[in-house]
Order: sequence, then structure tokens, then C-alpha cells
Amino acid sequence: MRKMVNFVHFYFGDADETFFTGIGTVIRALGHGKKVNIILTDEKFKWVEKIPKEKNNLRIFKVKCKNDIHLLKKKLKFEDLILISNIDVLIQKKWISVGHLIDIVLKLKEKSEVIITSFSFHKALADIADYCSHFQKRNNRQI
Repeated sequence: MRKMVNFVHFYFGDADETFFTGIGTVIRALGHGKKVNIILTDEKFKWVEKIPKEKNNLRIFKVKCKNDIHLLKKKLKFEDLILISNIDVLIQKKWISVGHLIDIVLKLKEKSEVIITSFSFHKALADIADYCSHFQKRNNRQI
């Protein structure tokens, strides 16, 4: 039997581009019957809640205050894929440090694929990531 290897993806740069890339992977996973957790850190992507939830294969958590992080640790189950959106919100508000986030991600990686999106580059996250990609919007010029 083939051993499954779970990866950590770190996408940084333009918030829309990084999140859309993560959501693309979420949709593909859902299409293959995988279970997914999405952790939203801001109100920017409210439309995510409209993604159809079939067979309880998608759970969405919203982090609105520091206490939500502690509750999330208790509720968060290991799933096939976990998307943590825009970690900069959590770091800027001092709700979590990069080091603490790394500890959480390494534990999650034991049983789940993990995608982290961020506006900022965090070297420590890039060091533990299996995939690290920078995204930026291109100028919309007509040719």
C-alpha cells in the first residue's frame, strides 16, 4: 500500500490570488470526496460560505477574536485538506505568532494537507513549506 505524504503549501502575495489558488485546491479535493476545513480570518471572502456542503465534507470556521483560536484548536479535526486564509490578520492583531502557527501546522501535517495564505512573506513558514509560491496581480493591459 502506498504511504500518503501530506504537504504544506505557503502562498504569499496578493490576497485574492493566494486565496483563489487555495480555493481551487479545496474545490478539487471536494470533487474527489475529500474532507476539507477552511479557516477564514477576515470578512473579505464571505461567498465561501455558499460552497455546497455535501455529506458534511466541508467545514468553515471564522476567526473573529483571539478566543476563537483556542476554540478552533478544540473543534478542528484532522481532515484531508485544511486551508488557513490570510494569516497576516491573526499575526498583526497579535492573536498568534508565526512560531505558534508553525507548531500548529506541523501537527496538522501529520494527518492533513495544509494550505496557508498570506500577504506577507514569512521565512520561517517558507522553510517548513513543501510548496512556496509568490502571487501578484498583473496589470490589466489590452494587447
